[in-house]
Amino acid sequence: MGSKYIRICSVDEERIRQAFGSSDRKVLNAWLRAIRKRGKATQNSEEAIEAEEEAAEEMVAGNVLAGEREDGDRYGAAFLALCEAWSDDSEVVECAIAPECPPLERLAGGEGSNPFGVPNGPYGIPTVYYHEPSEITELRLAFAAARSSPAEVERYIVPDSIAAIERVLGHAQQADRGVIVFYLG
Repeated sequence: MGSKYIRICSVDEERIRQAFGSSDRKVLNAWLRAIRKRGKATQNSEEAIEAEEEAAEEMVAGNVLAGEREDGDRYGAAFLALCEAWSDDSEVVECAIAPECPPLERLAGGEGSNPFGVPNGPYGIPTVYYHEPSEITELRLAFAAARSSPAEVERYIVPDSIAAIERVLGHAQQADRGVIVFYLG
């Protein structure tokens, strides 16, 4: 299995949506703190942290268009920091996204939407997917089936990672929330 990672977050979609274009100083300050915290934890350069902070300022101001951009990775990283800070459950898992592993392909391989309008970089990293609360049951069933036939999926994901995804999906379902998934590369 290659070293590819996804982050799955159970979040209050409405709260996240309200941050975009809100011009709310409290939201911006919370977002900037989240970026600084994540940047320090991941040992990002000061330049990278400042670029993500600038991206967050633009998103809160409502000055960002969706799509691929040369600097899109900083928007995705800024959004990731917000989702990590505001999620009530999240996990990072190592996996390989491939059509031969349908649950992962569905979760982080292109079937989710990005209703938040977060730009992505020229190589699609990080890519943001959103799955509505109505999709969670189907995703849980797909991962339960994958867990019951580990030989078919072991080249793509390990059992502990399946369990971590199932736990976040279960939490999201219980809270009647969707999940935001980041393909981190």
